[in-house]
Amino acid sequence: MRARFEQLAAEELDVVAVELPEDVDRQQVRHGAVRELGVRGLLSERQVCDPPLEAAPSPETERFVAEIEQRLG
Repeated sequence: MRARFEQLAAEELDVVAVELPEDVDRQQVRHGAVRELGVRGLLSERQVCDPPLEAAPSPETERFVAEIEQRLG
């Protein structure tokens, strides 16, 4: 992230990793998660996510978003 977004060079970052099965489309999960986090009001005003593409809901996306939501308390 720091390599792509210079403004993050001095920021402390939290990394959330969720193991996904080999056959899961990771891009679909990522785009679905960005969209769902936005809907739930969980993205920072300073977020640096790429604009999400259309992505069908998936159990893996929901699990990833739930993990982030839990960490944010």
